[in-house]
Amino acid sequence: MALIKEPKNIDLNIKSKEWSEKDLKDFRAIMKKIKSKKKAGKSVAASRRKKAD
Repeated sequence: MALIKEPKNIDLNIKSKEWSEKDLKDFRAIMKKIKSKKKAGKSVAASRRKKAD
């Protein structure tokens, strides 16, 4: 994998925009949903491992 070289007259720096309260609320809701799915999946797998032993 090679490094990307910046052309002489082009700046590749990216400045992120501030998130609005609505954007933050939506993002947090999505992350909470994803984390709850992961947590639920782990508990099921752990209980199955216990039964197998």
